[in-house]
Amino acid sequence: MKNALRLILLLFACKGFAQNPVGGSAAISFLNNPFSARVQALGGINQALFGDDVSLGYTNPSAWNKSMHKTVCFGTSFLPGGINSGNVTYAHHFDKRATFGFGMNYMAYGNIPRTDESGNEIGRMNAAEFAWYSGSAYHFAKILSVGANAKLFYSQLAEYSSVGMAADIAFSVNDSAHRISASLVATNIGGQFKPFRNKNYEMLPFDLRLGLAFGFKGFPLRFHFTMHDLTRWNIRYNDPNASANDNLFDQNNSAAKKDIGDEIFRHIIIGAEANIKNVVRLQLAYNHQRRQELKQDNVRGIAGISFGLGIHIKYLDLQYALNPAALGKTTNHLTFSLNIAKLPKRKKTS
Repeated sequence: MKNALRLILLLFACKGFAQNPVGGSAAISFLNNPFSARVQALGGINQALFGDDVSLGYTNPSAWNKSMHKTVCFGTSFLPGGINSGNVTYAHHFDKRATFGFGMNYMAYGNIPRTDESGNEIGRMNAAEFAWYSGSAYHFAKILSVGANAKLFYSQLAEYSSVGMAADIAFSVNDSAHRISASLVATNIGGQFKPFRNKNYEMLPFDLRLGLAFGFKGFPLRFHFTMHDLTRWNIRYNDPNASANDNLFDQNNSAAKKDIGDEIFRHIIIGAEANIKNVVRLQLAYNHQRRQELKQDNVRGIAGISFGLGIHIKYLDLQYALNPAALGKTTNHLTFSLNIAKLPKRKKTS
């Protein structure tokens, strides 16, 4: 335990923790993508999910646990513009209290038109990003756990490329008897070994998050609350061409003033998950920050609201998530998990 605390203090003291980028100014932003359909269904960020879902270990390293033993997970996402992302993850529990996991995530942006300053197409270019990661969680005092992930990333944007490392650390309380869980997670502590441009090192998308979930005995519904970007207050994208309609309830507001309610709720994601007989899961969530960034002035739509459906049968788990956006730019996410340890074993013949 002392060694774990020393590691946490060392990571928080490093230069990477001092990073506090505003929206759009951080490099390698894909590191904050959850790559889990279940997390996507609960608003895109969730730090209070626990269980045998091995896809949760990437976003919350303290969630690695022995119920994930010998589970492999494959995921894919279909995004607008022909962009595709995917991941593969595996977890293994050892005799002591530690569970280890590792995997790989990728984002493929496809073949992109290259234009000059006047918008004339002058060719094509490719872009892709990869992250290889491994992590571990140590469980103690029955309901407490501490975990960390280490990530090596590679990003290629046309002829520019970058390589670096980042770390996530997390501390969790998971009291399954009282159906309450909470986590504090610091993501992407680190930096670039090789920047895109010579000696022009950029900040990573550091984020400090707090998640809470609770339910009631005999009631299949759990409520989730996630707070993100806790180290900076203003996470708005300041578009000088946008209207001043920034308030929380989309009411017309001609005055160019900030709405305190809007600023607060941009940091909060609320959601709920229903678990029906441990076979079917249903998720619903609202992400105010996502809604404000994806909505259109002339189309209200349901951007910011996400839905999910999960099915768990013995050693198989399938999860689907839907994130609607304006103008038909809906994203679909799919995660498939297989618990190898629970596969039927062949009977030995004499």
